[in-house]
Parts: sequence; C-alpha cells; structure tokens
Amino acid sequence: MEKMRIGVMGCGEICNIYITNLQNHFNNVEVVSCSDLYMDKAEATKEKYGLKRAYTNEDMLADPEVDIVLNLTIPAVHYQLNMAILNAGKHVYCEKPLALNNEETPDILRLAKEKNLRVSDAPDTFLGPGIQTVRKLIDDGAIGDLIGFTANFCTPGHEHWHPSPMFYYQPGGGPMRDMGPYFLTALVSILGPVDEVFCYTKTGFPTRPVKGQMVTVPIPTHYAGVMKMKNGVFGNINMSFDTWYTQLPHLEIYGTKGMITVPHPNGTGGPVKLFKGVEYGEDMDSRPDYMDRLGMLYGPGKLKYYEEQPLIYKGSDNMRGVAAAEMAAAIAEGRPHLASGEMAAHIVDIQNCFEQASNEGRVVKLTTSFELPEPFYPYAEKLWVE
Repeated sequence: MEKMRIGVMGCGEICNIYITNLQNHFNNVEVVSCSDLYMDKAEATKEKYGLKRAYTNEDMLADPEVDIVLNLTIPAVHYQLNMAILNAGKHVYCEKPLALNNEETPDILRLAKEKNLRVSDAPDTFLGPGIQTVRKLIDDGAIGDLIGFTANFCTPGHEHWHPSPMFYYQPGGGPMRDMGPYFLTALVSILGPVDEVFCYTKTGFPTRPVKGQMVTVPIPTHYAGVMKMKNGVFGNINMSFDTWYTQLPHLEIYGTKGMITVPHPNGTGGPVKLFKGVEYGEDMDSRPDYMDRLGMLYGPGKLKYYEEQPLIYKGSDNMRGVAAAEMAAAIAEGRPHLASGEMAAHIVDIQNCFEQASNEGRVVKLTTSFELPEPFYPYAEKLWVE
C-alpha cells in the first residue's frame, strides 16, 4: 500500500508525540516535512526526526509531495490555516478546535466538500482501546438501555503545572475550551449528537497568580452544564479550574442493567470497569433481612460486581495521530473517516451553546449534527503497529 505523506505544520511541544506515533506505529503514512513560523524550530524538528524538509507554512502548502497537513498551530489561526490548506488541495487533520465559532466551521466543511478533500480534527482519543472498549460494551447491551451519564474535570488550574499557562485564562481558553473537547468527543462518539444544553458558569478567581504575576481572568473558569442527546439520554458535565479537590468520577455512563466507568478521555488506554447491576440487584433482593440489604446496598461487598474489562485491542495510553492515520486509510479504501469534520464542528457548537445558555439563562438547541461514526476497533489492528 502506498503511504500517504504528512506535513506537520507547527513545531511546538505537541508535535513530538504526533510525529513519534506516526513514524513508529502506523504503516500507511509517512511524515515527510515540517513547518513553523520560526525556521529554527522547524529545522530542529526536521533534524530530530530525520524528516526530508523543513520550511515555512507557505512553502509547505506549495509542496506537491504533501498529501495531508497536520495543523498543530495555535487555535486563533486554525480557521485561516485550515482554509489555506484546503485551497492548496491538501487534506486537513487539525488539533482542537477545528475553528473558534459556528460562523467559521461551515466554511471549512463547505470548502472541503467542494474540493473533494477530507477534514479531521482532534481529539482522536476516542479511537483508543479504552473508549472503543466502552463503545463495544454499550453496543453489545452490557448495561442495557441507556439512561444518563456524568462527566467531570475539576482541578485548581493549569498554572500549577503547565510551563506556559497564560493562554488558559484568556478568551479561547478556560476548562470547557481546553479539556471539554476530550469529554464531549468521548460522549458523542458513543451516544451520538447533542440536542440541547443548559449551563451555569462562574469565574471563581477573577484574578489569580500565573507565572509570578497577578492576572485578570475575563473568562468563565467553572462550568456546570446539562446535555440532552438526540437519543433522549441526558447527563451533567462539570469543567473547572477552580476546584482544589474532588472525588467525582471522570466519566460514567448509566444503563438499566449496569454502569460503565470510562477511562479519562484525555488518554487512549484504560481502565474500563463494568458494574453488573442486574446481578447485583438479584443478589441484594435475595438477602433475607433488612440489615443484610442495607449492608449490601452501602457496604464494600458490592465491589465484587465492579470488574475491569479487557481492552478490545492493543494500543497505548497516548496514541495521538491515530485519526490522521485512520483518515489516510479511509481515503485509500473509499469510505468515510471516523473523526469527521462534522463531529468536530458539533463539538465547537456544543461549547458555544454552553456559553450562550449561561449568558442568556435558557436552554439552547444546537444547530449542528453528525452521523455517529462506525466503531474503530474492527480497523485498529490493521493500522496500529506495536
């Protein structure tokens, strides 16, 4: 099979895991070049990974030996560069977000359709063995009819660990824009598109110390939202940079026969845990007296019904780049790719609707949708190389 050639646009820290994975774990793509606003960064990346060329973004767009551009630039220029990549006749895989708002994303999708090109977008963590195992369990009816979910990312803020945290407290930042896409993509890739949302937001610390200076924070840093999916399932989502500690689960999905604990959506591995609710309920109902039942309901004995599940395929905890390789395979096979531009546009819409719902104090209906992607696990072992 002829390999599709990838050019990496943007040589910041995140490019390292992408290039490493694409070079070492996929046999259908080849990373041939890189570009950056700063040529010294591009040259350093070229030398580090043994690439053929390092050049400016404009020169990459003019290079006929690049089939797919991996756009790893800052979010503020994603729309501009994604449009330029498509106009240059190349497929796009973009780091999140696809664009910043609902006015920009339709332009990208329209242009891709006009030019018969593909658009894909991060996060691609939903293609990892963790979330794909959850998808298979739910598709197979392991927890029965779906009822609801809870999604939670609650931390005291990125300034406590990130080397360059200032962006996270400026417009375009915040927990819903930063970590929200991982949780939202995990949910919609399993449950399908969102119908409507409501949300409360707050700026817990209007000023906060970031890198030794007090910074004014003009954006929400604490979100409490509710999402109703088009299939009728609904649940809550909490995203915060204002919480010192929590014991909330990252992501759980509830059904009539049990519950699944989903691994953190910012990774691609496990663990995946299944609570066998029907079996538990039958055993609890068989208890002879009131106190036995109370002990079963609240005591540690119920943990025997909560079991880690084997992952559906071999992968790793960080498979960034998998969707670019999967898109290349889909192009070669003439089928839709799984991390679609339409799904990415839907994620942008959800984030914008959360803020609109909070600002206007009302439920907001989404204006975008997408087709639930096929599962990835039937394709995974043909693509991922140990």
